[in-house]
Amino acid sequence: MDSYDAYGDGINEAEFLANAAWFKEHLQPYGYDTVVIDFRWWDPDAKTGQECRNEIGTATDVTDAFGRLQPAPNRFPSAGNRQGFKPLADRIHAMGLKFGIHIMRGIPRHSVKANKPIVGSTFTASDAVMPEGDPNRVCPWCVDMFGVRGGSPAGEAWYHSIVQQYAAWGVDFIKATTCRFWTATNPECRGAPRMLRPKLSRCKRLFAPADGPSCSAFRPGHATGRSPAGRQ
Repeated sequence: MDSYDAYGDGINEAEFLANAAWFKEHLQPYGYDTVVIDFRWWDPDAKTGQECRNEIGTATDVTDAFGRLQPAPNRFPSAGNRQGFKPLADRIHAMGLKFGIHIMRGIPRHSVKANKPIVGSTFTASDAVMPEGDPNRVCPWCVDMFGVRGGSPAGEAWYHSIVQQYAAWGVDFIKATTCRFWTATNPECRGAPRMLRPKLSRCKRLFAPADGPSCSAFRPGHATGRSPAGRQ
């Protein structure tokens, strides 16, 4: 189950859990086992039925001290007290299901503006980001993120930091989009998927692949494929 078709970028915790309960009863018996919170879970102002996508870059995204996106606590109350998605993932696992999230490629623009440090490294967000003027720096349909310099040590450190966070939360599935910007002419294409895959492997967790016109998903040793998940 992927929340995008029914909720856009505005699903909240209560809605997600209600859908997960229905999914468990009606779809898990047929082999479906993964429920996914789609994009922009970090925006406190996103509302169901009113897709925002932050075209003008004014959203107040929630990040931690190291610039990593966090669930908006007004939409996901269990994420309060810096717990992230761990409590929600625990509830989904207790239902016998797997928990997934959507991520955008890159690094939050607000983290770059604040030049936040990248945890576990000597780098800051500005070290990892593509330079101004680079045509791949900004995704035109959702400007929350700036592109990362694929293959750079700072870019490596950034992707390592977010994968470690998702593993600590108990995430089983990552849906990574804006892949039309991960093309052969985009240096982040050559760097980002290759940076993500070995880090996912080292986390010792299953990160299952997904299909989608704008998505790439990852598990160790694979780029794309099919997954036991459905869309609402």
